[in-house]
Amino acid sequence: MVRPSKADRATIRGILTTKLTKAKADELNYIADLCDGFPRIAVFATESYEKKAILKSVDDVAQQIMDSVGADRETVRALECLSLFDSLLPDEDPAAFDKLAEMLVHMKGELMYENLVIATRQHLVERNHGAMAVQPRPIANFLALRRLDYLRPSTLVAFLDRAPCHHRDAMLARWRFLARSRTLSEAIHTLLRTRFAGSNIVHPDVAPYLNAFVHVEPGRTGTSLYWAIAQVPLSDVEEIHVTEELIDALRLLASRQKSFGPPRRWFCGSRPLPPSRAHSQSCSYCASSSRLRSQADDRNRRVALEQALDEDDPRIRRVGVEALGAMIQTQISRSEQFEQIGAEAYHPEWVPADHGTIDAYFDWALNRLLELWRKDIELRPAIEEHVAGEIRNLLSPKLLPTLEIFVKEVITYSGHWFDATHGIGDWLYFDRPEEPNDFSLAVRTLFDATLPTDPVDLVRLHSRFWRADRFCRKVFAVGWTGSRVVGADF
Repeated sequence: MVRPSKADRATIRGILTTKLTKAKADELNYIADLCDGFPRIAVFATESYEKKAILKSVDDVAQQIMDSVGADRETVRALECLSLFDSLLPDEDPAAFDKLAEMLVHMKGELMYENLVIATRQHLVERNHGAMAVQPRPIANFLALRRLDYLRPSTLVAFLDRAPCHHRDAMLARWRFLARSRTLSEAIHTLLRTRFAGSNIVHPDVAPYLNAFVHVEPGRTGTSLYWAIAQVPLSDVEEIHVTEELIDALRLLASRQKSFGPPRRWFCGSRPLPPSRAHSQSCSYCASSSRLRSQADDRNRRVALEQALDEDDPRIRRVGVEALGAMIQTQISRSEQFEQIGAEAYHPEWVPADHGTIDAYFDWALNRLLELWRKDIELRPAIEEHVAGEIRNLLSPKLLPTLEIFVKEVITYSGHWFDATHGIGDWLYFDRPEEPNDFSLAVRTLFDATLPTDPVDLVRLHSRFWRADRFCRKVFAVGWTGSRVVGADF
């Protein structure tokens, strides 16, 4: 299927400014937002503005565009129904499609489909392999909000109870864009007081609702999760089946300044039972909330983790190690932008103000890891793996004193730390400055301190990491320092 791509904002503004020579800048921005990259919608908008030339809000722009399209009332009602869903496949489940049309807009399914086909010719519905969706999104949001105003919350709750999963999920996927609807808020409040009350909110059957609930009612949803997770014994928390949706909901709550602490502590205090994937998800949640992915600043992040670790429970310490390990990660890839919640005002993601803040952040995490390493022998392998895996990138003048203490204590206990030797050696080989300075010499001294004295351990070290390049590293070490040879003679 050949489908044209959306036009960029500059093209849409060009269409608008050509016709709307008297429009103000904010009016042009309103209209450009509503057009969402669709030139035909921009043409409709200019025709409407030329007739009325008065814009009061985004909704006013949307209404004028709809008027300019010339869609009749039946078509508009069909569009309102479709706009409640991310997309619908009318022929995938015809009986279910007919029921939702009757329940939500009091139309026969065939009549609704007919009107959607008409709207397709008016460029208001996108068709893709049988799936239909209202376009552009701002127009879809306007129509969906209006339809929600006409629906009772009880009707919405009844629909969610009876609808097939694919229709339910398609509707819930739209709620993040419709968060200012009072109907949605009241429906969520009803569900949280009835079917999803108490511990039911963390039941796997409720998982598909959580993301939508957080976007519309983050306060109420957060409170419900608080009572279901934080106010029960830790042994009961262990019984919770951790789903990806629950992790995402807690991640969203932790992205807000006002609700960062509680969700972070809840899952730092939990240890889900098998399957093992659930445990890794809970660890990854606590870890991800330690990264720079929230409105909460570094102080709030440290306080939240300190409060969790103060409980001195081995289960909490285990997950705390994962969180601290995430804090010292220096390479993080992100697949999407910082996510805002529903209709809340935009809040920027916290970013460190300077390198001093970054160094303090890493140093605090390293010191907490060192404290846990000293306290819990069972956690030492995991802690050593986290630190050794990042030691090359953490080597800096500000962090070197803490790393020196860490390395020397591990070697005193174990006799060697091969992974740390490898990381420090890579820094010396790849990252050191051309001319030796005090810092690079200090790193070299630290490297020498990690080398085992036992010949057997030396063989194990070099056969583990440096095989083909052993001769090159030997020459490098001798040429740079004129002292100890990195590659041992065997």
